[in-house]
Amino acid sequence: MPTAEELRSDNTFKGSVGDKLRHYESEEKTQKTVLVVDDDNTSRTVLSSLLRKLDFKVITAEGGKQALKVIQDDVDSEICLLLVDVFMPEMDGLALLRIFKKAIPVIMVSSTEDPDTISKCFQSGAEDFLQKPVKLEMLKRRVEMCLEDRERRRKQTYYQDMLKRERATRKIEEKKAEDLKKELDDIKSQITDTIETPMQVVMKTVGDLMEGTYSTDRYKGALIAILKSLGSRDLYKPALSSVLNSDTMDKGTLKWLENEYLQKEDAGAPTHHHNKPATAPQPTTVAHQAQSTTAATATAPVATSSSSSTNHSQPDRVNTVTQQPREEKTSSDQTSSSSSPSTSNPSVEIRRTIPDLDSFHFSIFAYNLDEVTLNVANMFQELGLTEEFGLDTDKLFNFLKRIRIQYNTNPYHNYSHALDVTQFVFSSLLLEKAQILSPIEKLAMMVSGLCHDVDHPGLNNNYLINAKMGLALLYNDVSVLENHHCATTFRTLREPECNFVSNLTPDEFKEFRKCVVTTILATDMAHHFEILTKFQTRVSTTGILNKDSKDDRQQLMNIIMKIADVSNACRPYNVAFKWADLLIQEFLEQGDRERSNGMPISPLMDRNSLVRARMQVNFIDYIAGPLYKTAAQYMSQLTITTDTLAVNREIWSAQLEKDEEEMRLRMEKVALANNAANTTTTSPPPPSSSNTSSNAPQVDSTNGSAPQNNATLDSNVDSSQEEQDGGATIVGELKASDDITKARGVRVLLVEDDDATMQIMLSLLRDKVNYDIQESNSADEAFSMYQEKTFDVVVINVDMLDGINCINNIHQLNQTRTANSKYSKMTPIVGLLKRNGPITEITASQKGATKVLLKPVHKLLLLRTLEEVLEEALHKAEPVDVEVGLELVDNDPEFLLDLLNDLVVSAGANVEEMQDLIARKNELSKDEWKQLQMVSHSLKGSSAQLGAKPLSHSAFVIEKASTNCVTEPLDHAIELLAARVEELTTYMSEKASLV
Repeated sequence: MPTAEELRSDNTFKGSVGDKLRHYESEEKTQKTVLVVDDDNTSRTVLSSLLRKLDFKVITAEGGKQALKVIQDDVDSEICLLLVDVFMPEMDGLALLRIFKKAIPVIMVSSTEDPDTISKCFQSGAEDFLQKPVKLEMLKRRVEMCLEDRERRRKQTYYQDMLKRERATRKIEEKKAEDLKKELDDIKSQITDTIETPMQVVMKTVGDLMEGTYSTDRYKGALIAILKSLGSRDLYKPALSSVLNSDTMDKGTLKWLENEYLQKEDAGAPTHHHNKPATAPQPTTVAHQAQSTTAATATAPVATSSSSSTNHSQPDRVNTVTQQPREEKTSSDQTSSSSSPSTSNPSVEIRRTIPDLDSFHFSIFAYNLDEVTLNVANMFQELGLTEEFGLDTDKLFNFLKRIRIQYNTNPYHNYSHALDVTQFVFSSLLLEKAQILSPIEKLAMMVSGLCHDVDHPGLNNNYLINAKMGLALLYNDVSVLENHHCATTFRTLREPECNFVSNLTPDEFKEFRKCVVTTILATDMAHHFEILTKFQTRVSTTGILNKDSKDDRQQLMNIIMKIADVSNACRPYNVAFKWADLLIQEFLEQGDRERSNGMPISPLMDRNSLVRARMQVNFIDYIAGPLYKTAAQYMSQLTITTDTLAVNREIWSAQLEKDEEEMRLRMEKVALANNAANTTTTSPPPPSSSNTSSNAPQVDSTNGSAPQNNATLDSNVDSSQEEQDGGATIVGELKASDDITKARGVRVLLVEDDDATMQIMLSLLRDKVNYDIQESNSADEAFSMYQEKTFDVVVINVDMLDGINCINNIHQLNQTRTANSKYSKMTPIVGLLKRNGPITEITASQKGATKVLLKPVHKLLLLRTLEEVLEEALHKAEPVDVEVGLELVDNDPEFLLDLLNDLVVSAGANVEEMQDLIARKNELSKDEWKQLQMVSHSLKGSSAQLGAKPLSHSAFVIEKASTNCVTEPLDHAIELLAARVEELTTYMSEKASLV
């Protein structure tokens, strides 16, 4: 197994998210670094502090997108664990979990008690789930278990893989090497000969096989079918047809693939918009285009031509495709000299100034275009082309300037894209498997990368054909733009001051031109599936390409050019996102142009229906993914790009639901706007709150049953029910429809001397609703525990030995504590009393019981009663339970004091935001309800983490209502929340210390 130092020294693993995924999976981790991802500052600060006390290095992020950037940018930190909050704006914790679960162990953290949410976390791959507020001991135990388990599984996987490799190697060694070599050589020879001969030879060879002595009728039938398939002129069409027949593909993607990737016989026939007559632009004259294009003949560039300079000004002023004036270049696109290249270009020292020039995670946006242009000359030099062919460096710079000028200022198909593609071509040519290419082929690849989209108009082939534009007529609707790019390239090379390949012999130039033309034409997506299928067949059959086969080498050049052309998809996500945004901008501009001209709007170019994330996911699934997978099958070093592509897909997929919802709302607005003038656009009212509260039983403090008409409890709990349950104190079962409030952090003192009842109560209160339970089976012991700690509620069996005395003692202590404080210290006491026993309800109440429930008590009734007494107590309670708060921050009073002061500020801002939303509660959109839920959820968690229980409870009420879009409790809840923030503010202003 490689050491961490060896991996760090390997440039293959340096770069972005995709690199790090592989980096984490194989590295021996020594430095313990944890990334905490939480949008709530208080929770983030507390978790960071607790982790540092456990000797971890901590990095923090405020959300999912920032976490991706942290992991991408922080190469030095070896992150061994992620602590991720579930609910965060923009990109939630589950999306982040799905991306990194295989590479880095993830513990999800949240204040939610929703079992569905917790279940989703584990189903999505979480190692564990922690509920806020988080205590130090619990955090330590869970983190250690998580890391130990992941390390054990990592080692187990490694040794299993190593054992498999050893077994496979042993089997291979046991075979007869000579027979195997002979058999493989025969097969390779036959296949190579087959691929390198014309299709007629293939058919003749198969025909000869049919006449052999080993043929049977059955084999003949199969071979006849092969002959028919090979004779088809649509040999590679089934490769696309299988994709188009996918049941999971949406109609928009289907139409896009048909238009862009399937050549139809009637591709040139424009279709008309059904609502508007076609008014496509009139065909432009092609006289000047024909003249300039045919001038670029297949002969070597003529260095003595004197008229070429007269053609320079035209491209500077007019787009040769659309005949529209060119836009002025931005400052970043301007050359340092005049628009015309200079033949006296000063010599420039050629050296690499960009460290990651050969990285597959290169970002063109990180550098000035002038600097990248200078480094292009270095690419030629590093590939050995400058020396091999005696390339004229000054003329190379003139050529680059000239090509740069001829690139239009499109959002996507511009000079930046050309440089980006060229950099990817350069990186690919450095790979071991690319060394089968000859120097002249590498030279052609570099020029193809630079010029593959030169003078692109920002419109696709379909538009040019449907609009009957000059270039489409000139090239007979066949690879229109690609042919134009080739012609523009060689027209530029004919200019003496730009002819940097003038030292090529005529034979070399002929081969060079052929490779450039073939490679640029391969970027026409109409040929995508044909090129991909050919390469797949070749690689999957033998696993190698024949260095002596010109066809094999051209196939490799085509594939490298194609993966470079769409390399933006496998760049780090922040780079890929920017490229996608630029491409979409260009698509939508064409769609707008088609709409204004009365032409049918091309797929994925209608701004009224485009879902950006869906477009990217489909492009990766159907185009980029299979393409890169096939390329990586031959060039294994490209797996770094497939890893990043997978990560990007996960991120786009996480964004998909939000984008589709935004589109749905946009379409609804468009539909409403198209309705009659009297159609209103008011939002539908939120669900009625009556439906959410009808199942809640009304608590009767004088007996242990709920009203008879409450279906949740089935019937009154009486003595007959007690007999059926064998004398059990707690009876009944909870239903999924029971709306139970879970209150993490509520501390309960449970006093019960019956073991069976104790277990039922622990299961109910600890496991079902997550109360913090301290149990005792002795009244005296329970009172001692109460003296040492504070509790939120006491649940006690009144009938146990000294039970009534314990209630009295706790009540008296409560009165003593309250007398010395402006806040109530009266902890509620819930007594469970046997019917018709020696102690009456009146006696228990007089001794200090807040509520008395008669046995047997239904589980739901007990929980409802606890909710009631806890909420009532919170109205009079101290704003902060200092004892609980100190425990949650590992007994650091100064730290707690600072955090509480910060909470006062943030809570005030949260209240203002919620007040603005609640003021419009009857008009809130779905996103605004979600926003209200997120703000209240965050405040609930941060205040609970610091022991501010009243504030946390008020935030919880708003969170619950906003989750269900219920308006009824919001006005009272926000008033109470604001009052409790004010109480906390006053409380903190009086606190110089918490000791």
